[in-house]
Amino acid sequence: MGNTRTRPSQQTITTAERLLTQTFGGDVRLDEGVDLGGSGRSGVYRFKVLSGPAAAPASVIVKQPRSTIESPDGPDSARVPAWTLNEWASLQFLDQIAPDAAFGPRFYGGERVTGLIAFEDLAQSPQNGEKKAEQSLSLPPASQPEAVYQQNSKRSSDFAPETGKRLDHFLLDTDPTAAEHALIEFAAAHGRMQALSIGRDAEFARIRESLGLRTENSGYYDYEKYEWLAPALHKTAELLAITPASRIDGELTALRTAILHPDPFLAFIQRDSCPDNCLYTPSGIRLLDFEGGMIVEGGLSDTGGLAHAQYRHDPLPLSRPGD
Repeated sequence: MGNTRTRPSQQTITTAERLLTQTFGGDVRLDEGVDLGGSGRSGVYRFKVLSGPAAAPASVIVKQPRSTIESPDGPDSARVPAWTLNEWASLQFLDQIAPDAAFGPRFYGGERVTGLIAFEDLAQSPQNGEKKAEQSLSLPPASQPEAVYQQNSKRSSDFAPETGKRLDHFLLDTDPTAAEHALIEFAAAHGRMQALSIGRDAEFARIRESLGLRTENSGYYDYEKYEWLAPALHKTAELLAITPASRIDGELTALRTAILHPDPFLAFIQRDSCPDNCLYTPSGIRLLDFEGGMIVEGGLSDTGGLAHAQYRHDPLPLSRPGD
């Protein structure tokens, strides 16, 4: 069911202007904004920057929780959902560990009382056209693994996607070569993000815990027992007419055990890597929606290549229980 689009409130505009003014060191003024739709849980708005310091962007995205019975928001009774704080912490963390290698939108600021956050508008960012598509990931010398790591951080010269396209656009299109390139770039971005975050789980924990509780009572992300792993894989295999190996259920049990009891080799993941939660730009892919961002055992990933391939047959096939 679609959401009724409304203009953002004056309070939203005033809060966003204040956050941007603090971030860019000068008075920022925004237009009335456009409702991008968001979801039943959150409103997402695009604002043009009418005036501000030279460093201020031309436009900005603002996201905030909607007021509901389960999650009331107001000046007298504000309950900010955990997923809002997850996204805040995730974007701030990625800016901190990879200032020169953007994986998601740049974080501009947030207000803890209302859960409002402001971040980079990837669809209209002027920097997108200024960065070279072949730009490799910039890492400290001590962190550079092998040559293949740098090679995988570059975009194939045969792949030049239109700005604004998402992975689902490629998967549902008729060009298998473009879809393959898009999947490879998608997976590589997740791999590089994980690699950069290894050993820095304490930094994420400090940011997240400074914002408040890490769990919420709504149960939206209450799938962390991972009992859905086997049914989801078998459903995917059936739709793709693939017969799983006889030992697959035992391997899935071992995987679930590894997830529930992570070793010290921890890494950050987006967790909700749906094909529509990313955006291809001239400088490379950027990931969107970090409401479920978290630290997990480093050998795991939420890229789900098999699930994304299945997307051609059944969009959003592996939705979580209760979604």
